[in-house]
Amino acid sequence: STQYAQRHILKFWEDFFGSKRMSDIGYEELQKARSRLLSTPVTRKGEIAPRLRGEAAVNRYLAVLRHIFAIAIKKWKWANQN
Repeated sequence: STQYAQRHILKFWEDFFGSKRMSDIGYEELQKARSRLLSTPVTRKGEIAPRLRGEAAVNRYLAVLRHIFAIAIKKWKWANQN
């Protein structure tokens, strides 16, 4: 389901960035995350699938992160710029 998929995506970002501050997340970190996403096998219900994530899936992960940053900046005023 979509809710499960988004929870999985949020967990990835939480694990990847840990307690890093938004201001410390830059281009290099995003490129590392993108590379990790592209090189990590897909899991389905706890089992590793015989393929890697595609570009479309990585774009969905990045879209969720963009949304998180947009809310943090616009609604919660956690930063002056993105």
